[in-house]
Amino acid sequence: MKNVLRLFLVLCIALAGTAAFAQDTLTSGSISGEVIDSNGGVVPGVTVKLTTPTGERSTTSNDAGHYEFSNLVPGSNYKVRVEKEGFKAAEVTNVIVLVGKSTNATVTLQAGNISEVVTVTGGGEGIDQGSTATSSNLNDQLFSNIPVQRGVSSLFYLAPGTTEGLGGGRDNPSISGGSALDNLYVAE
Repeated sequence: MKNVLRLFLVLCIALAGTAAFAQDTLTSGSISGEVIDSNGGVVPGVTVKLTTPTGERSTTSNDAGHYEFSNLVPGSNYKVRVEKEGFKAAEVTNVIVLVGKSTNATVTLQAGNISEVVTVTGGGEGIDQGSTATSSNLNDQLFSNIPVQRGVSSLFYLAPGTTEGLGGGRDNPSISGGSALDNLYVAE
């Protein structure tokens, strides 16, 4: 009987950890990309630094020139800086992180002295080709400036493809023809 109780306790702890991890990934975003040279070739072993509102993180590009920073708080104050000996340092500023999205910030290195810096303003907001999900990121400024009923459910109808129907009622709309039960709403 004690073994069954221990097994049950271990399963409960494991499931709670899984739920906490899933919630974290649903309320954060990521930045990823490739480091390439001016000829389009990948550059492995590049130091990639990410300046965030909460500090700085760093990583190294892999053999395919790819890097990634995950579990980032949504916002627009991110800066990616890449450095490698024999190349000018390069920066991408104003990179935007959205909830549940991976922002692509591909950086091109030019041959030269590392003390020289090439700055690109405005981060990449590419299309996520690995997902069929439909989503919209609506901010509080939009809610303040658009004349809608002052309820959270009114915000849902600002997203493209949102309709009342399929049995969900006014407070649980259908998005892009999906069932009202298939929706996930994250409000911060």
